[in-house]
Amino acid sequence: MSYMIEVKNLSRFYGNKPGVEDISFSIEAGDIVGLLGANGAGKSTLMKMLTGYHMPTAGEIRIDGIDLLLNPKEALQKIGFMPEVPPLYPEMTVFEGLSFVAGIRGCDKNRIREEVHTVSEMAGITDVSDRLIRNLSKGYRQRVGMAQALIGSPPILIMDEPTAGLDPGQMAEFRSLVGELGGKHTILISSHILSEIHQICHSLMILNQGHLVAYDTIENLEGSGEARNWFDVKLRGDKQKALDMIRKLPGVMNVQDISTISVEDDCCYFSIQAEADTVRDALFYACAQADMPILEMVPQRAGLEQVFLRLSSSS
Repeated sequence: MSYMIEVKNLSRFYGNKPGVEDISFSIEAGDIVGLLGANGAGKSTLMKMLTGYHMPTAGEIRIDGIDLLLNPKEALQKIGFMPEVPPLYPEMTVFEGLSFVAGIRGCDKNRIREEVHTVSEMAGITDVSDRLIRNLSKGYRQRVGMAQALIGSPPILIMDEPTAGLDPGQMAEFRSLVGELGGKHTILISSHILSEIHQICHSLMILNQGHLVAYDTIENLEGSGEARNWFDVKLRGDKQKALDMIRKLPGVMNVQDISTISVEDDCCYFSIQAEADTVRDALFYACAQADMPILEMVPQRAGLEQVFLRLSSSS
């Protein structure tokens, strides 16, 4: 298995206060990973360490197998970084600014114009290439920052709040761009917009008070934790009789009557919170004995917002 980013026991302290503490994870080549956390959770600190802006207090960082601390120049050539406020040159035109960055990144002088044109097309800024950066809207400045990160086609892209200042149309274009880049690039992207993360990313990291509290695919996270203890059931039979029966089952923690969603007179619906999955087996046998056929039994799935709030609010 090929990992583009490997982090082991990474910590960064500001005096006695940890920015991040004892974080370990690996990101596979081609994955698009979302980074979530409340303000102060450590997202920016982590990204700045991965991109060489901050030195860690302890731990290891490997970029495509290269030790970032021992060989920073070689490792950082593989990363394109877009911070929340991109470092732009307002006195330059867009073309001049991107050409300057291309030169810094070591692009062949004879190919700089071609490279700038390529990343400008990808970021959707060819129509403003001759304008001074200081005169651009915030949305266009974000696009220029994206173009800077793409120069040289680095295999890893790290983006801190890249959709800040974009209107809905531009955000849709950004999602499309990231979708095109995924697979060709390994992408780590932070955002406060959960819907954006859900649509863009394959996997998700959640930071809380400097600690990594979750790292998994979005699909697995949405079906994890407390959500697995709830399921909906549709029965055919008397509602009150069914309710009394369910409440007596060992392991049932809560029962909610949701029969109002049913249009069938002889059916009833319930949401059931259980201590373990075995409650579903017990319900099946109890309904069979009571001659109440189970028509549906569906586990509830937590939304991404529920997962984030539960994990980011825990201490």
